Amino acid sequence: MLPAQTNLPDVYRGDSYGPILFKFYDLNHDPLDVTMASVECCVGNIGEDRDRKIVLSWPSTTHGISLSANIVTLEVVPPEEMKMSAGIYFYDLQVTIDGYTRTYLRGNLTVVDEVTDY
Repeated sequence: MLPAQTNLPDVYRGDSYGPILFKFYDLNHDPLDVTMASVECCVGNIGEDRDRKIVLSWPSTTHGISLSANIVTLEVVPPEEMKMSAGIYFYDLQVTIDGYTRTYLRGNLTVVDEVTDY
């Protein structure tokens, strides 16, 4: 099964970002308990050398992920970590439950250029 396509909220370069909440449901539309899951979300782009590069990651940086019932919360990213160049980035969100890993979401994150640092 392919991941659902949804874009993350746009962000203004240099602003705090988040929190972002996702609710998970099983195939019967019942809440999917994620409290014991391992969750990773990465944002990346394609560099000048055409290699994919991770530019933002939950939970491996100073912010993290909170899990409660069927809710995954990507915690706030501080403004100093939201200094990537303006543009459109890609992301995906993987959930591992009971040893089974699945990419549930994928999409884009748009970073809008700031005027303050000109």
